[in-house]
Amino acid sequence: DDSRMKRAGYRGRRISWKSVLFWLLITILNIFLIYEIIYEWWEFDKLKTEQLSPVILCQRLNGHIWAANLIHIIVMILVVLGGKWTYFIINFPFIGWRGYQYMTNNTKLEAIKLRKKRNSLDVGQPIGSSIKLIILLISIIMSFISIFSG
Repeated sequence: DDSRMKRAGYRGRRISWKSVLFWLLITILNIFLIYEIIYEWWEFDKLKTEQLSPVILCQRLNGHIWAANLIHIIVMILVVLGGKWTYFIINFPFIGWRGYQYMTNNTKLEAIKLRKKRNSLDVGQPIGSSIKLIILLISIIMSFISIFSG
C-alpha cells in the first residue's frame, strides 16, 4: 500500500543533481580514455602504413599515455570515494593491467621496444588495447545508465 510507504518516509526514487554531475564527469573522463585508445591505434597504423619513424611515434604517444594513466587514477579515486563498487570491479582488470605496466617499468613507449618481440600486455599491443577498449565501453555504458538511475 502506497499510503503506508509515504507514512514511513518513502517518497519514491529521486535522482539527485550531485549524482547526475558525478556520473556525467565519469562519463566525460571515460570518453577521453576511449579517445586515447583510438588515437593510439591510429598512430600505430600510421607507423605501419606511412613509414613513420618510431621515435616520432613514441614522442607523440607518451604524453597521451601519461595523461590516460592520470585520468584513469582520478576516475578510480572518484568511484571508490563514491562507493560505486560494481564500477570498480568492472575496471579492476584495467587497474591490474596499469599496475603490471608500472611494476615492469613499461609505462612509456621507447623506439627500441617497438622493434622487439614483446609481451601482449605491453603498451601499444593490439590485444591489450582491445581489452582496454572493451572494459571502457562497458564502463561508459554503466556511466550512462547511472546518470539516469541515480
